[in-house]
Amino acid sequence: MKIINKLSKYSNYFSTFRHCIKVVDKHIPGKDTQGVGTLVLMDKTISETHKRSGGMYFLERDNMPARIELYLEQLINSIPEFVPKLGIFVNYSIVRMLLHEIGHHVNQKYAYEKDEAGWEESAGEYALKYLWKIYGFWMYVFLTLGSLDMRNLKNRERYYNSTSQHKGAV
Repeated sequence: MKIINKLSKYSNYFSTFRHCIKVVDKHIPGKDTQGVGTLVLMDKTISETHKRSGGMYFLERDNMPARIELYLEQLINSIPEFVPKLGIFVNYSIVRMLLHEIGHHVNQKYAYEKDEAGWEESAGEYALKYLWKIYGFWMYVFLTLGSLDMRNLKNRERYYNSTSQHKGAV
């Protein structure tokens, strides 16, 4: 997989990205990234519809290999506000998103079946499987901090209120 560095505002994080990519490569089967042509590192997404996403996976099409893009500004902003934006917390955010996007690549069948919920769920499960292998005990810390983040609670409430079967539940 070729790495394309398009970082400018966050160019000082390039070595952090490289470290995180090595960590992921060390823990996942090599076949899981076969067919991903490029990993593009960017300051932030240019897509209005995905402006809160820390990464995107693009299926292979028109003789172009599959591509993963990671957006550092969104990844840093995904860290709870009360947690320092450095060290292991930034690494975890990058590794989590990279594993999630690789999960999309591994589970492409959901994309072709137009099962968006299944595709997101399978990518999340893939990421969690390897996050536990990589971080072990630290996962309890990350999951606890994530559950304490008020933004997650608001997002959960918004999700449940948007589904008729869960109206008002949190």
